[in-house]
Amino acid sequence: MITRESIWTTQTGECVAIKDMTNDHLLNLIRCFRNMSPIGTRLKTKPSRRRQWVNALANEAYTRGLKLDDLTEGEPVHE
Repeated sequence: MITRESIWTTQTGECVAIKDMTNDHLLNLIRCFRNMSPIGTRLKTKPSRRRQWVNALANEAYTRGLKLDDLTEGEPVHE
């Protein structure tokens, strides 16, 4: 199960827990998982694993009070 304690490894090899991500990193990662990256970054994961990551990241964003309206263009964040 993926939680806010789960570790993400960045492109540069840095390991960071969801709870320790900056707001920008958190929102950018959600964009990538939802295939909405402005630079075309796509993440290859199994659909079930992808949903787990999106849900954990979205929950963290919600906890922080981040707005996802622009991010999702009106689509639900959780899948």
